[in-house]
Amino acid sequence: MVFPAVISLCSFVLSPHIYDALSDFRTPLFMPDASLFFCLMVFFHILFGISAYYVITASSYHKIHLVKFYIASCFFLFFWPILLFEYQILFFALVWSMALILINLYLFLVLLSEHLKPAILMIPYLFWSLFLCCLNLGFLLLN
Repeated sequence: MVFPAVISLCSFVLSPHIYDALSDFRTPLFMPDASLFFCLMVFFHILFGISAYYVITASSYHKIHLVKFYIASCFFLFFWPILLFEYQILFFALVWSMALILINLYLFLVLLSEHLKPAILMIPYLFWSLFLCCLNLGFLLLN
């Protein structure tokens, strides 16, 4: 259940220059404080993990397919802060976050037709992904 949160924590641990990048970047007005951002990130990824747990434990025809997309979402989630903050490849990180949104939207739509509880748990995470994309766009436009 906490796998996505661990993935994002590892990604931030592997990006030691995050706080330097945040101080160097001109940040959008809607950027939360770094500690609040980190707490929100962990919260939304735990919801994502609970949604994945429901799918893994359910018996479903699309179970393997959905698990592959959960893993793909975790993969994209892992590299997003590294691309944005560590390497400061703002445009590519924006495209990367858009791909993350598409993966999460696909997961949500498939879950909506088969498993309602995990789909409902995906809604806040989908909005979080949209927020990350907007944040990335803000970084790109301001820097």
